[in-house]
Amino acid sequence: MRKGTHHTKKTREKLSKRTTEYFKNPEARERISKLKKEHYQNHPEARKEQSKRTTEYFQNHPEAREEHSKRLKEHYQNHPGAGEEHSKKMKEYFQNHPEAREKNSKKMKEYYKNPEAREKARKRTIEYFQNHPGAGEEHSKRLKEYFKNHPEVRKEMGKKKIEHYKNHPESIEKIREDRAKRVFPVKDTKIEVKVQNLLKQLGYDFFTHQYMKEIKHSYQCDIFIPALNLVIEADGNYWHKYPVGREIDYIRTKELIGYGFKVLRLWESEINEMDIEKFRRIISNKEWKNNL
Repeated sequence: MRKGTHHTKKTREKLSKRTTEYFKNPEARERISKLKKEHYQNHPEARKEQSKRTTEYFQNHPEAREEHSKRLKEHYQNHPGAGEEHSKKMKEYFQNHPEAREKNSKKMKEYYKNPEAREKARKRTIEYFQNHPGAGEEHSKRLKEYFKNHPEVRKEMGKKKIEHYKNHPESIEKIREDRAKRVFPVKDTKIEVKVQNLLKQLGYDFFTHQYMKEIKHSYQCDIFIPALNLVIEADGNYWHKYPVGREIDYIRTKELIGYGFKVLRLWESEINEMDIEKFRRIISNKEWKNNL
């Protein structure tokens, strides 16, 4: 084939078909992969050139990028171990090449400046966690561990968040609107379920995760009883800092009372020891109705 000439469409399709057929053989794939790896290790400029050409091609052919993305997704679905292996390799690579990690980070920041890209990524993440229930917990666990070992990163992220919300107050409003539509948590805690069951035994109608939009620090309460205009909060000892309590809980309680709601806050340790008679006495008691 002469330099500067191109294959016809028919020839390209024929070659593509033959190549696809050839790569169905695992040994062939492994052999070619090994050769490419060696070639790029010995010729880093070739890898850069190939990467550049691929990027340009996908930019000019979004349908090809979409098709490639679709095929990758199918591949990882059919080969769960492949995704983990790829993730492991990338992690090792970035650990050994901090400059590559920095470069990738800059590219991603630039990419996510596009609102459409951010929204697309957000939807993909939500979809993934919905289809993989354990993945959310695992991700949360890893993040928690990472921030525990890198307090300076957590501090820096906190500063950036505060700065962002100061410059973009509309973001706070958007988060509030979004949270009003969601149910937190996805699964009720054991103490919430116990209080709900006690209320059912006493014959009270109630709502769970009612969004209290009237107050400044709006949120979803644990339980709301319309007939009593009563908000019940089942506070876990650890998360709500027993016995002192969290400042935000005091603020919200005060705001709710200011709007005419009654508030009953119960500690996890109280609920665990509570039986139906004790709960009946608490609900009938007038003292909690202005309780802070």
